Amino acid sequence: MKKFFSIFLTLAMILSMTMCFVSCTINIGEKDNATIISAEINADGELILTFSDKTTQNLGIITDKSENNNATIVNAVMNENNEVILTFSDGKVINIGVINKEVDNPQGNIPVGKDYNLAIGVVVTPNLNISRVTETVAAIVTDADGKIVLCRFDCIDFNAKYTDDVLNTTAPISKVAQGEAYDFYYPMPAGTWFVQADALAKSLIGKTQAEVAAIALNEMGKLTDADLAATCSIAVTDLLKAVDNAFKSEHKTAFKSTATEFKAGLAVTAAVADTAKDGVNNAKFTADFAATVLVDGKIVANILDCADVDLKNIADGAAAEAAYKGTKREQGEAYSYSFMPAGTWYVQVDALSAKLVGKTQAEVAAIALNEKGKLTDADLSASCSIAVSSIQKTIVASIAAAK
Repeated sequence: MKKFFSIFLTLAMILSMTMCFVSCTINIGEKDNATIISAEINADGELILTFSDKTTQNLGIITDKSENNNATIVNAVMNENNEVILTFSDGKVINIGVINKEVDNPQGNIPVGKDYNLAIGVVVTPNLNISRVTETVAAIVTDADGKIVLCRFDCIDFNAKYTDDVLNTTAPISKVAQGEAYDFYYPMPAGTWFVQADALAKSLIGKTQAEVAAIALNEMGKLTDADLAATCSIAVTDLLKAVDNAFKSEHKTAFKSTATEFKAGLAVTAAVADTAKDGVNNAKFTADFAATVLVDGKIVANILDCADVDLKNIADGAAAEAAYKGTKREQGEAYSYSFMPAGTWYVQVDALSAKLVGKTQAEVAAIALNEKGKLTDADLSASCSIAVSSIQKTIVASIAAAK
């Protein structure tokens, strides 16, 4: 027999332990086995709670009244322990715990969200003979068992081309972004590059790292399994290596969700710079990567990375060296400069990604930047002080590409 109950939980009672007084009441009302499964701030700055029975409650704009403070909540998330975490505009972070009072749940059937990880892996392959750099990227969502739930691929090529010793700095476009326009050197009967890469991505769903690593390839890096090769005839060595790098990443993005279906998008944007010095032709190729997971058009997880490759001493179409230390995420703590007081690169972009949870494509695109490409919002810039104009563009593109 269902047990109905009414819960009136005043946030002031919970937050009083942290000297943060909030004048509002959560009225769950008559619900059967209802608990909070998500908390977020909407476009109007109101705290929205979603319950396990699919109902929601708008608690309005919550203000911290302690110590003559008027800070408002700017972010609300559920952590891995299903606790509601509130972040205020003054930087204060309050854990108000699991809001699940008096719930009669003998069957243990309250959905509390499953654990997932979003990871990104990049493979950089230079061809010095033709001054080319190819960057292959994979984004994967894995479940608590380490199995792939979603996979997305992309790839971008850069050739350092000179005319009268002047480098062409036009940025290349990724193969997925080119779509049907990507024309390769030989016929591709299984479809364009993005169609074949997508077929490979779908074949990886449900596989673990070990199972992906065990996929057989021939000497040309192509799939030997007849069924797989029928839909993906391109060389996939770097694609599968990018997936392996994503699995091995030390800096994944963990998230919880009760959703039964996700959408995910991956995007790459690039920039080319002429770094010639002392009469020697050099070129710098930078690629930004963004992977975004969405539910109902809103971000539930986002991860970013960036790769810089320097082609050095380019002459007669060939480069003497391709200098590359790994992506900025892979370099971790080693990639840091004196002008980064908010933390290393990956720490700052992860802070930005966390603040994007709950936002739509339009809301991300509307985030204001100054003339240096830096965030103007004080709350955002406090934890992410680097220039993010290219990053913002890439995130927006990843949302647009979500499927």
